[in-house]
Amino acid sequence: MTSPWLSSSPLNLRGRLDPLPHGFKDCLPIFTGTGARTAEEHLVDFATACWVLGVTSENVAVRLFALSLEEFAQRWFRSLDPGSMTSWTEMMEAFKTKYTLY
Repeated sequence: MTSPWLSSSPLNLRGRLDPLPHGFKDCLPIFTGTGARTAEEHLVDFATACWVLGVTSENVAVRLFALSLEEFAQRWFRSLDPGSMTSWTEMMEAFKTKYTLY
């Protein structure tokens, strides 16, 4: 049986979920969506944090990315359709579409 909070998550990760790395909270950059930082800056900083943490698993990266969003960006993430994000690529494309200025 799926928990109600899990079934409403935009993340739809199949298979075994790898554990999150120890100390990840202190390494994650935060993106609020308020314009203080660009989406590109956040993605570069996030990739650096994943490298520092030794993240090699896509399911870990996607879950950590969701945790790196706060305020308006977290509200945007929660507004995505339940189960709509199945990969890192989908998450990044949705994020860039929302937060990249053309």
